[in-house]
Amino acid sequence: MLLRSLMIAALLLPALSVQANALTCDQVRRAIKDHGESAVLWYAKLNGFSDKRIARIKRNCKLERF
Repeated sequence: MLLRSLMIAALLLPALSVQANALTCDQVRRAIKDHGESAVLWYAKLNGFSDKRIARIKRNCKLERF
């Protein structure tokens, strides 16, 4: 029983961590407003955001900058 619980937890942990790190469009807009476009872009790339993911965020959030 314990082994089964640990296996389920191991499978769910990556899914939960992805959701915990998800950004809302308001958070992105606020970061751009507070820190500037270049700083936010630098931070995103430093933290592993690909160009494709950044483009998707721009498109989904309807951002003119970033």
